[in-house]
This record gives sequence, C-alpha cells and structure tokens, in this order.
Amino acid sequence: MKKYYRIVDIDEDMNFKSLFHSVMNGRRNMPNGIWIKAVKRVASEGSNGTKYIAGFHVLPTLKECQSYSKKFKIKDRRRIISLHCRNLRPKKHSPSNVMLADEIFIPQNCDVYKII
Repeated sequence: MKKYYRIVDIDEDMNFKSLFHSVMNGRRNMPNGIWIKAVKRVASEGSNGTKYIAGFHVLPTLKECQSYSKKFKIKDRRRIISLHCRNLRPKKHSPSNVMLADEIFIPQNCDVYKII
C-alpha cells in the first residue's frame, strides 16, 4: 500500500494529534493501527473562506510535505508521519499538492520526521 504523509502534533507521550480539528469523539488524538474516518462536513479554508468537503489533509511525498510544513510557525511539537489512505481526492483550491482522504491508517511502525 502506498505511503502518504501528514503533519501532526505530538504530545509528551508520543501520541499523534490532528493540528486543528477533532478526529474522534471530540478529541484530536489519532490512534495507530485502525482506520480513522473523516467527518463528512462542509469545511472552510482559514485564509480565504473557500468551502470544501472535509477530509484528512495528506501529501503524496515526503519532500512535498516537508515543503508544505514551512507554512507553519510552530515546529517543536510538530512531526511528519507516514500513513495509508483510502478515497483520496485533490484539494482543488490549494496551491500545493494537498489531497483530502476520507480515511487514514497510521501503522504502529510509521515513519516519523522532525520538521526543520
């Protein structure tokens, strides 16, 4: 299965968390080893208010994810992780190659990279 890449927050116990929105049960925690489904709702882009159907933001390569991570000011608790995706679609209004996944799977042994 192809690897994709996502930027996450990481806590002191090395748990992964979504950057901005709840993922499961009103929490940002992103568990390993299970398929996580995105909540299907209309989302609004923070910078310009563009509306789109929500999904997990992922990038197809580590290099693209590293480049995309330069947009973020906070870096100390952020990491890039590898994961698997189902039902991908392009985020059409994004200037980068961001894709939206309906489902993600974070393997127990996923790759973890520091953001520099």
